[in-house]
Amino acid sequence: MTVGYLNSHGGAAIRKRSWWELSWPDGQEQHKCVFSTREADRLTDATLLNLENNRVRGLALNLPQVAAGQPLPCVTVSRLPSSITGLWGLFEIRLRAGMRQKTQSLRIPTVRRGYVSVFLSEEGKLFLPTARHIWDALQTAEPQVMDTLSFEKSATAYERLQEAAEQAGHELFDALQQEHLSSVAREEERGTVAFGSRRKAIERVGLPEVRQYRLARCDAEEAEWRNELQSARQIVPEILPLLMLKIVSKSQCSL
Repeated sequence: MTVGYLNSHGGAAIRKRSWWELSWPDGQEQHKCVFSTREADRLTDATLLNLENNRVRGLALNLPQVAAGQPLPCVTVSRLPSSITGLWGLFEIRLRAGMRQKTQSLRIPTVRRGYVSVFLSEEGKLFLPTARHIWDALQTAEPQVMDTLSFEKSATAYERLQEAAEQAGHELFDALQQEHLSSVAREEERGTVAFGSRRKAIERVGLPEVRQYRLARCDAEEAEWRNELQSARQIVPEILPLLMLKIVSKSQCSL
């Protein structure tokens, strides 16, 4: 992703043995860059670029989605055994909370996301460990595009990978949902204590008219906060296809 972005947006990515020399479009240069923890541990003074890096994370969050029927590339990956052939896809599992575009009072994120990869063998069986192995290989090897699937085969592959991702993404979505509901509970506890303390402080000082005005304002703000909190309990799941490939061996060039 990073190499492709740099080569197509005025930067440069030069392969040096097992690392990269990168030049970003804004002129910043990064030397001896690797994209996997294994390579970072092996090489001295290597710069690890992963999703914790702001630039790389920004690219990942703005990846274009794959459209149904879009011609899918057939690729070979040098680090994979020739016996691994089938359909592979990378998906973003997203949890969107609340019906409002922006909350004013809540201190919790309204969007949570995670990523899942899936692999379907030629027989149509789902292998998640193989999917993760392919994902690791794609980050350290240079895939070669050998061909593209036809429109009909691409549309069928899209549907099959989408169904597999929905099946495989349940566990990840449940974890995101639990994390969100825990945040909502903590936010409810925080807000209840904060508004209670604010009310006690208001009642201790000021003229009766001033106290009444401030209490009414506090009540209105708490009501708005509770409405936002209730809205945040409404969860909308989303699944976004980011990358789909047909993994082939070099002998499978005519598809």
